[in-house]
Amino acid sequence: MSVNIVLFVFSTAIFLYLLYRWLKWGDSSGEGNESIAKIAEWKTNVPYTRLISEIIHFTGPLLSNKNIKKYPTFKIYYYKHRKFAGFYNSIVVIYLKSNPNIPTLVNTVLHEIMHYTQSQTDKQYKRYDEFTNTYGYWENPFEKQARAWAAQNSDACIKYLASKQLIVKKQLSPTLIKP
Repeated sequence: MSVNIVLFVFSTAIFLYLLYRWLKWGDSSGEGNESIAKIAEWKTNVPYTRLISEIIHFTGPLLSNKNIKKYPTFKIYYYKHRKFAGFYNSIVVIYLKSNPNIPTLVNTVLHEIMHYTQSQTDKQYKRYDEFTNTYGYWENPFEKQARAWAAQNSDACIKYLASKQLIVKKQLSPTLIKP
């Protein structure tokens, strides 16, 4: 084999490896990196009841730090709600079909867990509806905190679920990569 062919094969292999890493995890510069949740496609290896239970168990340290001794109860509906992906009203309720993928489901469950935490630790939480009427849903301080906390912890929760092999990355079809 000539040196040119070896160099071509070697450089092509490196290029393909770097392309693969960039597509999978984002570039390593730190600029424009997307979260694991946005890049990878995930599928569950367990029933949704187990998956949601494990997401809730992931929040154990938060609950413990807030002196909350019990995990919230939850209920799953297997249909799409026209308005909600989930809600909290003394129990966490999740609408599976309103959560089209694992990262969205993780975010929704974490969001609702924060509402459970708020209900257990913040005396103002009983004024949730009043705050919604005053500030609107998106500016309600409880909603803003729940969205921020869920976004901050979604990647770590996905890593936790993957480490327990409860979720796995879907295999990308070779036809998805265009030359």
